[in-house]
Amino acid sequence: MAGMRSVGSLNGSRFSGGDCAETRPFSSACGRAFLVLVKVVSEKAEREIATYEAERRLDGSLRALAANMLRVVRGAGRAYEFSGQMADVLDAMQAYRDAAGVWPSDQQLSSALRLREPDYLETLPEHGQDRFYAERSIVRGALQIAASELLGQQTQKAAGRGRVAPGAPGLRARRGSDACGSGARVH
Repeated sequence: MAGMRSVGSLNGSRFSGGDCAETRPFSSACGRAFLVLVKVVSEKAEREIATYEAERRLDGSLRALAANMLRVVRGAGRAYEFSGQMADVLDAMQAYRDAAGVWPSDQQLSSALRLREPDYLETLPEHGQDRFYAERSIVRGALQIAASELLGQQTQKAAGRGRVAPGAPGLRARRGSDACGSGARVH
């Protein structure tokens, strides 16, 4: 690399300036190399931002569709919104592919719909955490029962019942007080 000298770094990436001499540390050749590097870094940052925004849009559209479907399954919801919501999901998936260069992974899609623990869970007293986990067990079991019932899968439906049953005693044990200990009845 005769005639090349390192001019500096940006984001940990070294760049060279072609015929940059000690007496001309930022000659026009050096300036062009720097501008090319800045452009590459800028384009990468823009792509990362676009991918992030597309992923947030996809997460939101998936959650809206899933929540509406769950409400329709339980007897409420707005089934007439399905086609628009499905189109939003497909548009968001295409926007993600355009931004990231790949389709969203199974893990990304699953993560968007996965039930999460709330940030405040660690701050709850032990009985509040117990109540949360009992409710979560019941919710997961009920979701499994509903999905299995839609598909006529009796074995899976029974497994869902097995998830609901362990959560029920945890709620009954705390029936006289809510998660914060205020004494409010749970219905």
